[in-house]
Amino acid sequence: MKWRTPRACAAAAIACLAYIGGVGLAYGQASTPTVRWQLDVIENGVTVDTFKADTPLEQTQTQSREHEVVHAVGCAQVPQARASLSRSIAVTPSSVDERGVSFAIDATETLEDPASQHTSEGCTLPPQPRVVHATHPALIVGKTNWTDWTVVAHDPTLVYRLQASVLPAADDEGTRPAASSADAGSATESGSK
Repeated sequence: MKWRTPRACAAAAIACLAYIGGVGLAYGQASTPTVRWQLDVIENGVTVDTFKADTPLEQTQTQSREHEVVHAVGCAQVPQARASLSRSIAVTPSSVDERGVSFAIDATETLEDPASQHTSEGCTLPPQPRVVHATHPALIVGKTNWTDWTVVAHDPTLVYRLQASVLPAADDEGTRPAASSADAGSATESGSK
């Protein structure tokens, strides 16, 4: 076959390279692993919340919850006081190796201060909220164990307990949050004490 113009030759070469490149991409790339994880929030030794999802490696799954609490304050004029507490957690499975799965975790919690105060009239004031922001850049979760990260050491104690597994490639369908009601990280608090 005889090529008549340099343009036709270049077009044929580009088409050939595009075909070879496409075949290489179709067969040469492995899919991104998906990590199935569960994070339990443990406050004063009791599991108070659970977050679950199947998340592709290096993708972030963010889940938030809010709930209202009601306190009796012991005053005739105001018998109850309400407070809104929230929890937002961003979990990123960042790498997988022989030790397990490494996670980056960023969390913000609104907690109640356990100490109650009283007015001069004897009324009990509701607990004051405080905000805790915690970040862990690389929490390693073993392949068969739960890993604990103490976020707040006392008043109340707050621990995140995490487990994870890498799903087989056939189950890899993207991020799917599930419905549900290590101390190297950092935590900061704000609010009244």
